[in-house]
Amino acid sequence: MNIRKIIKEELFKEVGGYDDPSVMAQHAGKAMGALASSHNDLTNLLSGIANQVMDGADKNDISDSLRETSKEIGFFIDIIKTAISEVMEDDVILQAKKAISSLKSFKRKIDVLSNFSDSMGNDEQFIERVKLLLMDLIPTLKEYGDQLMVTNKMFGDRLKTFGAGFSSN
Repeated sequence: MNIRKIIKEELFKEVGGYDDPSVMAQHAGKAMGALASSHNDLTNLLSGIANQVMDGADKNDISDSLRETSKEIGFFIDIIKTAISEVMEDDVILQAKKAISSLKSFKRKIDVLSNFSDSMGNDEQFIERVKLLLMDLIPTLKEYGDQLMVTNKMFGDRLKTFGAGFSSN
């Protein structure tokens, strides 16, 4: 047997640290799917608040949305933590940890803002603080989402490469 052929076959078996393409697709697909789905849901949730702010919703409605968002953020953090325990890509783990840290900070701040009283400022000041919080969080979530897309593409490319390796025996 040709040593090059043996090496090539062994390398293709271990594409991206996975012994089998179906294992890679199932394992990486499940974790990355959970991360991508939760990122999408979180983005939609935050877009809802941004839309309320931009559409001139009143302070009480925005405060109610902030309280609901605070509850949901804990759920998103749990999903991210669980999924990254299954991911082997360092860049995804790093960006996910940054996102978790930012989300925790955001949650603490919106918990205060959701109870914003008149003694803390007027409605305009409240709206400005909400805008600032959203603008502070968005870059981190964008970087995280961008990394998820890069990693999903990488897994797709690895699967294609793996499949091409088998068909070219």
